[in-house]
Amino acid sequence: MPGPGVFIFTCTNHPDFFMNILHNFRNQRYKRKELIIIINNDSMNIKKIEEYGSRLSEANA
Repeated sequence: MPGPGVFIFTCTNHPDFFMNILHNFRNQRYKRKELIIIINNDSMNIKKIEEYGSRLSEANA
């Protein structure tokens, strides 16, 4: 049976906070972790966010 894990569900409408959310997620010590971010701002560059997320080994964008 796998060890403990963490599930993080958050939302943001501030583009400047996005990188901070990812940084905090990566600093979690759990081996099993999942992050869902709701982007609540139509002016945020979704393509850029998807591109960055696809470069993270533990992310699906």
